[in-house]
Amino acid sequence: MLNNSKPEQRKHARYDTEIEVKFFVSFDLDTRIDFRIQEEKKEGDMTHQYHAIGKNVSAEGLSFHCGRNLKKGDILLLDVFVPSDKDPVRMIGQVRWSSLCKSEKIASVQRYETGVKLLAVNGEDVEKTVFLDEINKIMWSNVLESVFGRFKHSMFARKNGA
Repeated sequence: MLNNSKPEQRKHARYDTEIEVKFFVSFDLDTRIDFRIQEEKKEGDMTHQYHAIGKNVSAEGLSFHCGRNLKKGDILLLDVFVPSDKDPVRMIGQVRWSSLCKSEKIASVQRYETGVKLLAVNGEDVEKTVFLDEINKIMWSNVLESVFGRFKHSMFARKNGA
């Protein structure tokens, strides 16, 4: 479903989605401390992975809900789990904003909505892949292709009432 709630601030149209996202924060203080402790103990995984649920996606961005307040400028390594694929799509992005969701408190856990500008998808520069899809008259990119892929035409047929 098309989501254009803030067109004055949006470079590209947003499309609602509820995809699973797992991410790591670059230079995360908790991760560095955890790494040192676990390295000495030689136990388990040496990094901390966070979980999120995607809210919407655009040609160059992703918004999600998570239990961590991220800082503007944080670099994230994201694994996006698309229902039609068994392997996640690997993305790199930079946090643009993060804010507390007042209505999203689950089991007394605070939730944050975060907006991320995506820089790379599966190692490919996002900015270089943005183009106008002449058939559907929308901006498209490797971000949208990786999330919607083969569902693209049926998605736009529903949007246009076909």
